[in-house]
Amino acid sequence: HLSIRRQRQMCIRDRVFAELERKLTGERVTAVMLDRATKGLWNGAPMPLGYDYNQEKKFPEINPTEAETVLMIYSRYRELKSTSLVRNELNLGGVKTKKGGTWTTKTISDIIRNPFYKGTYRYNHREPARGKKKDEKEWVIIEDNHPSIISKELWKECNDICLLYTSD
Repeated sequence: HLSIRRQRQMCIRDRVFAELERKLTGERVTAVMLDRATKGLWNGAPMPLGYDYNQEKKFPEINPTEAETVLMIYSRYRELKSTSLVRNELNLGGVKTKKGGTWTTKTISDIIRNPFYKGTYRYNHREPARGKKKDEKEWVIIEDNHPSIISKELWKECNDICLLYTSD
């Protein structure tokens, strides 16, 4: 029989190797996901409102019904210059979010600020846990990666309005 001390040493050794393997696996997964992102490939996050994931093509495609809501959000925000007023219009109109819920000002703001709607794929933009923005040098940005729902001009116009009324 092994002594208790020897068993503890083996257990500690096994934990050290398990932790090392976990870290190496995490690094490999991160490297693969970054490589996929640099090629403009989707990495499995939920599709934004206005898009569905085409399993056959393995690529986002526009959902026409949801795209109407996205267009409405951008055009009404450009006119009203208020996420609260846009939220109120959507909720009073019975328009549901992608998950079937009600609208919040944060959801509206997230949609307006998301470059995905102008056809730009942005990856590695925020920290996984708290969502803190990463240094821009770490971002993967691919312009004209997928079909856009709105024009680059409308996206810029709405984001300029955001900058006037909010701070990040």
